[in-house]
Amino acid sequence: MTPAMLFCRNLSKILKSNTRSSDICGRLGGEEFLVVLTYAAKDDAVAVIERIRKELDRTLFTFGGCTVRVTASFGLAGFERHQKPSIFSKLQALADEALYAANALGATG
Repeated sequence: MTPAMLFCRNLSKILKSNTRSSDICGRLGGEEFLVVLTYAAKDDAVAVIERIRKELDRTLFTFGGCTVRVTASFGLAGFERHQKPSIFSKLQALADEALYAANALGATG
């Protein structure tokens, strides 16, 4: 198993343990993953992201005898109940902008 496959397997366990069955998690490609939290208020979404980030930070990944820790940055986008839902690609673009802003600051979270 390649290091990338092992990482994806471990990350999928973390995502599954921190999301509900109604949520959707997947790999967009490369190092980007997407979590769709259905019917979640912004504060709840932030709490889920923080739980995932903390568990990922605590997790040690061992590849070929080397043990490493990884960090992650997150972007958040959504709409409130009173707002009209945006098209998915627009929400994804907004999340990407937030992610790139976090990366530019060197932030994890």
